[in-house]
Amino acid sequence: MRVRSSFVGVCLLFAMLAFAGPAAVMAAQATPDASGDVSPVYNPADLPGLQQAVARSYSADLAALFATREAAATAAATPDYAAMGVVTLNAAVLQFDSEAHAASAFDTVVKQTTSPASTGGIQLEGAEVEGFSGPAKVYTASIDQGPGLTLHQAVLMTQDGPYVYQTIAIALSSSEDAQSTAANVAKAMIAAPAGEGEGTFAKDGTSTGGLWDKLPVAGDPVLQGMTPEIDNLLDPAS
Repeated sequence: MRVRSSFVGVCLLFAMLAFAGPAAVMAAQATPDASGDVSPVYNPADLPGLQQAVARSYSADLAALFATREAAATAAATPDYAAMGVVTLNAAVLQFDSEAHAASAFDTVVKQTTSPASTGGIQLEGAEVEGFSGPAKVYTASIDQGPGLTLHQAVLMTQDGPYVYQTIAIALSSSEDAQSTAANVAKAMIAAPAGEGEGTFAKDGTSTGGLWDKLPVAGDPVLQGMTPEIDNLLDPAS
């Protein structure tokens, strides 16, 4: 089984490239294997019954964020990062052959996603989450990146029927904003029906059909202006 990139690492990568530089990116990503691919956050052997997993990464207008940062630097001022709100999002759906396997996998996903090995050593703290019919967990972290800049991360996981959902949001405003976005996107995915068949994969964030139909597309209000950047497909059979 191969995955094109770490579900956790790809979300952190967008924000840290924009604001923290290459050193922080290295800390955020999982370790590449010999082929150059990034090792999956979830150990496939620990997820019996997994049928398919898809993920999509979203970002705000990073060019505008860079411009804001550069303009402030030229004026010897600190940019108003907090006004930028949520800047990156990663959403993933894992489908299992039964609700029982999904419930078992949920515990494994939570444990492995929040381990230091998966977060690059970033310490996550559990927070309250409501509004989900199945088990749900959310973890947050605030990472100081220098004057006026803090990355607020929220990682939310929930299980509903044969599906396990994960959303990771990074905000420059507050942990509450990151958590709210992560929860709202997860609820939107739960409410959206899966399409027919396995779907059609497109790496540029425009995959359609199958599980892809559960992921928000460009223009969806729940994205708060963010746009799809990258799709990732995990094939249990490979």
